[in-house]
Amino acid sequence: MFIYQNIAKQLKMNIDENLYKNGFLPSETDLANHFKINRNTLRKALNELVKAGLIEKKQGKATLIIDKNNTYLLSGCSHYTKNFKKSGIYPRTKVLFCKKISPSLNVSSYFEQNYKYLIHIKTLRIIHNEPRSLIDHYLPFTDRYEEIKHFKTGSLHYFLQNHLGIKLTRKKTTISALMPSAIDKQHLNLKSNIPVTLVKTENKINNEEGFLGEISFSRTRSDLVQITVEH
Repeated sequence: MFIYQNIAKQLKMNIDENLYKNGFLPSETDLANHFKINRNTLRKALNELVKAGLIEKKQGKATLIIDKNNTYLLSGCSHYTKNFKKSGIYPRTKVLFCKKISPSLNVSSYFEQNYKYLIHIKTLRIIHNEPRSLIDHYLPFTDRYEEIKHFKTGSLHYFLQNHLGIKLTRKKTTISALMPSAIDKQHLNLKSNIPVTLVKTENKINNEEGFLGEISFSRTRSDLVQITVEH
């Protein structure tokens, strides 16, 4: 076994044992000094980890550890932020926009009522300073728009429950895969050959039989997040 293969094996063990707490490997200089090897040998070792899907290297940035344990657990009461916090991961929410729109035929077809307007919120979910999910939320509560537009960060569902008294529960989820759009590539820092996982979720309002309170379309990086369905 070559030296770089031994180094790659040791780095993998360190990653598996969660020795790098911030989600990134130390700098190449620090790693080379630690293992007492030259930078070329270290880069060969890192390339082995890239091929194995364990790390992601970007020029001018720290080397990201691809945490396959970033698991999004789907159940009736699951929420994006809550799920990751249980694993000690704290996603950050960036609201790209919040506005009232005339819905497309595709979006409006999910709602029982024929709404002239819906609220459209687009959010970007970020973990370890890397974008993971781009989510389009559509809500029928246009009479509460002035309150909803104050949502800036955290969990949208928590905001709706705590500020508006609206509790949403997952009614139906559809999971599929597709190649990223230009917008997906822009916001998720994707290459064209990396597909996204599309999670379409219909959320009903608690205590109102079948009344749909939200339809959301989440496009998630398939190389960074795995989805588990809980039965």
